[in-house]
Amino acid sequence: MGLPATGYDIATISNPTSSITDFTLLVDLSRMSSMFKSSWNTSEQGRGRAAKLDGTELACDWINLNHAAKTGWLRVKWIGALASTGTQRLRVYPPNTENTAYAVGDPYGRNAAYSGAIAIYPFDGDAKGRSGNEYDLTVSNATQTAGKIGQAYSFNGSNSYIAEGASKIPVLAFQSGFTFHALIKPNSYGEVNLGTLLSKDDDGNGLNGIRINISSVAGNRIICRIHNVASNCLSAVNSITLSQWNTIDITMLSTKGNIYINGSLSGNADQLLSDESLITTSNPITIGNRSGATDRTFDGLIDDVQLWTGAKSTAWIGEEFAQGNDQSAFWGTWTWVSQQVSSISVGQASKLSIGAFVSI
Repeated sequence: MGLPATGYDIATISNPTSSITDFTLLVDLSRMSSMFKSSWNTSEQGRGRAAKLDGTELACDWINLNHAAKTGWLRVKWIGALASTGTQRLRVYPPNTENTAYAVGDPYGRNAAYSGAIAIYPFDGDAKGRSGNEYDLTVSNATQTAGKIGQAYSFNGSNSYIAEGASKIPVLAFQSGFTFHALIKPNSYGEVNLGTLLSKDDDGNGLNGIRINISSVAGNRIICRIHNVASNCLSAVNSITLSQWNTIDITMLSTKGNIYINGSLSGNADQLLSDESLITTSNPITIGNRSGATDRTFDGLIDDVQLWTGAKSTAWIGEEFAQGNDQSAFWGTWTWVSQQVSSISVGQASKLSIGAFVSI
C-alpha cells in the first residue's frame, strides 16, 4: 500500500550530538497541526503511518491513542543513521481510511518499531510487552495513572510490583551487555529506603542476577549491582529528585557500568561491575520490587521501561532524553502538507524551508 503524496504533518528532527543508529523517535500527537487533527477519522479507530521526507516508510507504534480527544503518542523507527549534521525530517500521516496502519507483525507494524530491543513496556493501559518478543508482565497492587508519556504505573511503597509470568526473558539476553531505560517520579526513596526499579536475582542483593534501586542510605542516588554485593555502580550523590520526573539510563557491558540521569552521565564513567555472564537466575524480572518478595517496594510512578541489547551510546541516551523531556524544543512546529511539490528533486527539497511544502 503506497503512501499518499500529500496529507501529512512534517517536522525537523533535532540532531544528536553524534550519529546514532537503531533509534526510535517519539512524537506527541497532541502537538500536531489543526489540519492533521481534522483529517483524523475518529470513527475508523485505526492508526496512521510515518515516513522520511523522501517517502521511505517507517515502522510505527501508536501509543495511548484517544480518538475522541485526538491525542496520544507515536514511536517511529528511523532507518539507517540519524546524523549529527544536516536536515532530517519526519512525515506523520493521520489515522484515517487512506492511512490504515499495518498489523503489529508486518514490516512497518509495531514490532518492527523496536527491533533490537529485549523488551519494551510503555504501560499503555497494561503491562504487555511491545517489542515482538511479547514478554508480558503481571501487575500486583500497582495502578494505572497519567505518566510522562501516556500512562504509567503507580507503586504504593508497601507491596506493589509488576513481574514476569510464565514467559520469561532468557538470561542470555543480558549476558552480552544491555541497556535499561525508565522514567521515574519517586515520592520517597521507597520501602526501607531501597525502592526497587528492577530486580532479577536470588536474594535481593543481586546474587546470580541484577538489581537497580534508588536509595537514601547510599546518598540519594541510583545503585546498580550485578551478582556481587561488593560490586556497585553508583550515580552521583543527590542525583535523584523526588516528586519530579527523572530519566534513568543504565548501560552494562564487559564488566563496566554507566548511569545517566536526565541524559547526562552521573557518577564515574565505566564503573567496575561483576561480569554480565553471572546473570543466571531463573527468578522473574520484577519492576517496582525485588524478585520473590515485597519488602523493597518503589514509592511513586514508573513509566516507559525499555531493555535493549548492548550498551547504548551517550548520543543515543541524550537524544532519547531530549525528545521525552521537551517535544517543543525537539521537533519545533508540525506543518501540514496538502500540495505535492513535483518540480524539485528530493535533494533540493531537503534544502527548502518547511513552508515550501504547504499550500495556502
